[in-house]
Amino acid sequence: MSYIGRFIASTAGWAVVLCLLGASTIAMPWRLYALLPAFQPEWRGLPATATWHGVVVPTIYGVTCLVLIATFSTEWVPVWKPLLLVLAGAGGTVCSAMYGLQSNETLIEVFNRRMPAGARVTALVEDYHMLGPGFYVGCGVGVALLLLAALQIRGILFRSPVSAGPREFPLPERAPGQAER
Repeated sequence: MSYIGRFIASTAGWAVVLCLLGASTIAMPWRLYALLPAFQPEWRGLPATATWHGVVVPTIYGVTCLVLIATFSTEWVPVWKPLLLVLAGAGGTVCSAMYGLQSNETLIEVFNRRMPAGARVTALVEDYHMLGPGFYVGCGVGVALLLLAALQIRGILFRSPVSAGPREFPLPERAPGQAER
């Protein structure tokens, strides 16, 4: 099997792909909102850098991706890699969920920082703001990393002694004159 084939067939390869996708959320809008001039909604995207959540989540996934690439192997999975995936998946999912659960007052402050001069947001209309693709990709990548970590942990727990590498098991000594059983 080629190196690319082994990369795609391994859980470590899929973890790298997912982390790259998670790191790309820095370029995605995390919230979509509409301005209502003369009842013609003008939809805009709130960038990831508008709040700390949109910066922390891609950073978690980007650093995890770099660590996975630097230590990549398709042969066996060391015990620390699933733990890294659990931390990255849980951290990304929790930070993304915190973004989705922000109060309206916090959102109004964020929107007012982004409004053109002279425009102010005083209230939010539910139909004119929604979570964007960055939020959903951030949560989805976190859940997928947790599933990959579970697969890797299962592989480590049920690894056969042959696949874990050669091991030497000393045989017990027999006393002189003792017959074989």
